[in-house]
Amino acid sequence: MSELRTNKIVPRDGLPSATSGDFSGGGILQIVTKFKKDAQIISGSGNVTQNQEYPITGLSVTIKPSRSSNLVWVQGFVSHNCNDNQQAHFYVSRNGTNVSPIGDAGGGNQKRAFVSAQGNQDYMGNWVVKNTPFWFMDAPATTSAVTYQVGAIMGVSNSQYLWINRSERDQSGTGYDLRTVSNITAWEVSA
Repeated sequence: MSELRTNKIVPRDGLPSATSGDFSGGGILQIVTKFKKDAQIISGSGNVTQNQEYPITGLSVTIKPSRSSNLVWVQGFVSHNCNDNQQAHFYVSRNGTNVSPIGDAGGGNQKRAFVSAQGNQDYMGNWVVKNTPFWFMDAPATTSAVTYQVGAIMGVSNSQYLWINRSERDQSGTGYDLRTVSNITAWEVSA
């Protein structure tokens, strides 16, 4: 049996060009994935402008790029429910620093976030578990191991709750109150 080992894969016609601020890459060199199967309750206050971040326990992966020029494609989803009048905003940090792309500043003091989801404000009820996906390309510029961690930023300033992988009600014996999973996956992309 033959084995091919490499730290760079380039398409036959070369890497696609990228515009300023965008990334492009070639082949996938390694994939690391993690499922969070347990439930978590995040109780917090603050909002996006106050930048109070709450890491989601166990929703992280560590990947060691083989070349400093290589990129990392980060994707996943968060299963969650919020209590009344709460919003959840999610972010991804690399080694403790938020590296999520965020929206441009508007003309006023608009809140800016990576991905955003609402709980009961969507009138789905306290038994619905929602799913919020995310994905982006990162350029860690290192061959050292990097850890990508998913976290939440509360959407309103008063103390509220966010449930991960469960509903607010979390009632047993029903077909509605599900326990679910969340995921983060990191792909090293040759560049």
